[in-house]
Amino acid sequence: MKTLCYCIRCHSLKQGMRLFTNDEDKAIRTCVKLNLLELEIKEIVCGDCRYYIGDEVANEMLKIFKR
Repeated sequence: MKTLCYCIRCHSLKQGMRLFTNDEDKAIRTCVKLNLLELEIKEIVCGDCRYYIGDEVANEMLKIFKR
C-alpha cells in the first residue's frame, strides 16, 4: 500500500517530492473513498511549512489535529 502525505497547514498532497495538483488531489481522494485505490493518506506538516512556522508550532498543530 502506498502512502501519500497531506500537509494540514498548506493542504498540499505529496508523494515523496511529487506535489499533486488540486484536480489530482480531488481525483485521488474520490478514488480512495470509492475503494478504487488502496492508499494511506498520512497527515503531516510539510518541510516548507515547518521552515516558516517552526517545529514546536508544527508539532502542536499535529497534536490538535489528531484529537
